[in-house]
Amino acid sequence: MRTLGILLLAATAAAQDLPPGVLLLSRIKRHVREEMQHLPDYTCLETVQRAEHNGAQKTLQRLDPVRLEVLFSGEKEMYSPPGAAAFSEDSVTGYIHGGMISDGIFATDAVNIFVRDGAYVQYVGEEEIRGVAAVKYNYRIPQMISNFRINAFGSSENLGIRGAFWADAKTYDLLRIQANGDEMMPASAIASLVSIVDFDRVRIGDGVVRLAQSARVRLLGTAGEESVAQFDFTHCRAFQAESTIRFGDDIFMRPADKKGEARQALDAGLNIPVILTTAIDGATAVGAPILGKVAGLVAAKGKAAIPEGTVLHGRVRQMERTSTGYDVALEFTEIDMPAGPLRFFADLREPAPPARAERWLRELPGVAVVSVAGEKLDVPEGFRMVWHTRDLIESN
Repeated sequence: MRTLGILLLAATAAAQDLPPGVLLLSRIKRHVREEMQHLPDYTCLETVQRAEHNGAQKTLQRLDPVRLEVLFSGEKEMYSPPGAAAFSEDSVTGYIHGGMISDGIFATDAVNIFVRDGAYVQYVGEEEIRGVAAVKYNYRIPQMISNFRINAFGSSENLGIRGAFWADAKTYDLLRIQANGDEMMPASAIASLVSIVDFDRVRIGDGVVRLAQSARVRLLGTAGEESVAQFDFTHCRAFQAESTIRFGDDIFMRPADKKGEARQALDAGLNIPVILTTAIDGATAVGAPILGKVAGLVAAKGKAAIPEGTVLHGRVRQMERTSTGYDVALEFTEIDMPAGPLRFFADLREPAPPARAERWLRELPGVAVVSVAGEKLDVPEGFRMVWHTRDLIESN
């Protein structure tokens, strides 16, 4: 017993001698690593909104939005156009025409830091972020192992990374990763790059995990060019290889995806009245599931298309305190049709006050903001909205 006591005292003394943040870093890395290693293969819809100028204009010109399905499988990111039959390991650059695009944003940075242990990490201190008491660490990933590739201004290269990440000091949840481009080639057309990725709770299968939800990238060229992009990830769900799903001859079904889960969606052009059946209050967490139901028969092509009472599934995407109250982003992703579930791609068309569709949110199908004034957050059961379905394939 005396020997055991001496060993315990020695271990305690050794822990107290460690630099600040070392033990906490170990717990954060173990927590994030375990979450990532137990993730099923999953897919999200990625919407990229971009703008750029050539250095002479000095005014950013908006480009057409890009939408891709992104599959994260193990440590790989694969892509496909919405509605395509299968994912490809080809570079993301093959899906766009001009403008800046980047891969690795979806999950690669987190894998390099927390799974591969490929980053040099240094404790910075405590810092509040998005209303959460967090701890901040700086990190560096050498170019040779970063896997961060950027394509812009006629240049395509792999960059090293210097950045920072923030984690919840109590739960060890990853909150944000910031990446700054490093080790540019001597003849590079890229002067600087800053990427900020925010993580939030998402339900995948039967569990709730933290995934990349949005990212912002700003890129400057050596000739004065500038390119900015906003990446948003919606409609995330588990991906099951070799699954088979059969439907009837309904008018708004698309062919099944033989390489994984069906990715069918409602036909475009339907106006769907929806009432919220899950109340949202101050105890509701970001990522919490929500339900709605269709508040009337929806007809298409002269016959009943969506029965009254049909259930919609979604989640609380974001929640922010404002100067006058709260902004709550709702994200509806799936609708329970009689022949089976379909993905819900729609824009908020007729919001009941105080709901609104911000300009940037109109590019995110199934997403809208509800503003609540006052100190108390309360979005009641029965809150009414009208959604207009869209076709993602034509919008690319």
